Amino acid sequence: EGNQIIKSLIKEKLGVDVEKSIIADGSGLSFYNRIKPRFLYEILRKNYSDKDFIASMPQINYINKALNEDVLPPYVKAKTGTLLGFRCLCGYDTRENNPKAFVAMASGFEPLSKNINKDVATLASQIIK
Repeated sequence: EGNQIIKSLIKEKLGVDVEKSIIADGSGLSFYNRIKPRFLYEILRKNYSDKDFIASMPQINYINKALNEDVLPPYVKAKTGTLLGFRCLCGYDTRENNPKAFVAMASGFEPLSKNINKDVATLASQIIK
């Protein structure tokens, strides 16, 4: 039932139909969730005009600091998602004259790559160039 409530809210409030997704819980931290990067992108794109939503996203400095190098530019605001064998980085290029939403995902990689966080961040950086 919670799955359907979340899907209905996303459709009602954001106009994004995620009916084909599986949302096992609302936290996003579940191996059972299945959502396409395209749906995440649409949610981000439709929220670009919501300045409070964007302000709630962290600055990218903490990711660059964790990677020990500046992979992403300072005008990026993004959220990470991490589970065993899965990495996601999605957010915004916040330059006023060129706003872009982006989603970079990697899943099913084996063996577990110690560089996957950097690889996903590098992919995101290439998307927003």
